[in-house]
Amino acid sequence: MLIATLSAPARNNIRAIIHDAKNVGVSTYLNEGGEAFFTLPYNHPQIAECVPLERHYRVDRFDEEEGRYTTIGQGILEDYEATPDETVFYGLDYMMVLTKTITTPTTSTTLTYDDKTFEHIYIDQMTQVVNQTDSRLGFIQFRANTTGWSHLLTTPLVINSSTATYDIFTGGESRGLFLTNVANISMAGSTNKVVFGNTLESETEVYNTFFCDMNFSPQPNNDLVLEYGTNLKSFSYSPNFRSLITRSLVVATLVQNGTNPIKIYTPLATSTNAPTSTYGIIEAVFSESDLASQAEADAKAAYRLYQSSPEKIKTISVAVTDGSISPYKRYKLGDDIKVRIKRGNVDIDTYLTLRGQRYLGSTDGKEQLWFDFFPRDTAVFPGVSAR
Repeated sequence: MLIATLSAPARNNIRAIIHDAKNVGVSTYLNEGGEAFFTLPYNHPQIAECVPLERHYRVDRFDEEEGRYTTIGQGILEDYEATPDETVFYGLDYMMVLTKTITTPTTSTTLTYDDKTFEHIYIDQMTQVVNQTDSRLGFIQFRANTTGWSHLLTTPLVINSSTATYDIFTGGESRGLFLTNVANISMAGSTNKVVFGNTLESETEVYNTFFCDMNFSPQPNNDLVLEYGTNLKSFSYSPNFRSLITRSLVVATLVQNGTNPIKIYTPLATSTNAPTSTYGIIEAVFSESDLASQAEADAKAAYRLYQSSPEKIKTISVAVTDGSISPYKRYKLGDDIKVRIKRGNVDIDTYLTLRGQRYLGSTDGKEQLWFDFFPRDTAVFPGVSAR
């Protein structure tokens, strides 16, 4: 059974509890935002409480093994689409709401981080968004690893971050995307993952908390194996060679004193992960804004090539056999999970990092679950900024 709970203006001020929503969908992703939707008939007695931008939503699923409801998604109602017979409501989780804020600070149009770790950048950006007047995320707390909670501006955070520092210039870009990019760059060359997102509500943690973990375990999760024909009913896999690049250059603009732009051109870089002797010459030019130096531009060109290499561009998603896996039971987002698919020209037997999941449930008890994966960075590009 699924329950959709609506509250406003505070999360603990419940305005409606909906037991009979149909086609309830929830997606959740690491380092980026997720969404939700549910459908009500036009004459539902609580439809008037589903007010976009003025209601928080929470979707709970009854876990028969645990004998209690567990939260699988939460956020803010964003919009709806009505027909004569029913209305579909759409919501954004709090990570997605973060993407609808920008990095421009209140005292300036731009912001520069000189020799700062991801820890510093993450804390600074989250502090800014929480303390904005009329912020939709003003209630959010955030924590680091599993060492405890931090109330903003009162208790310092301690993140076991890497010692790598970055020179990053930002202004007027999506805060969620900015932090995602910095996290991805911070992961390069590390055995540990760099992840952040919403906590899932439980008996010990509340959902209105962002977490950041710079030491997410590199050890694989062997409690769950995904295998086509066993607990996987379908899959989608593409080597995505249409995105492969073997040579590239970066054209960048350096702004000095905010007035005099200087063009920086990188030498033509050739990929070591996608050699031209194998794939031929496939070239691309990338335009980058506000890179701090020629060295950073050169590193960014190499990074772009790495992100366009065979191991980085492949896409894999799987559909779970109905009822074989409960959401967040024996796994969490970010885990490295063994995936086995042998079908036709697809032969996969390896650990993949679980990037996100999509869930669909209905009032008749039917459930569908999809997993998406992403390859982690294993190369290091000193000086690469988040842009």
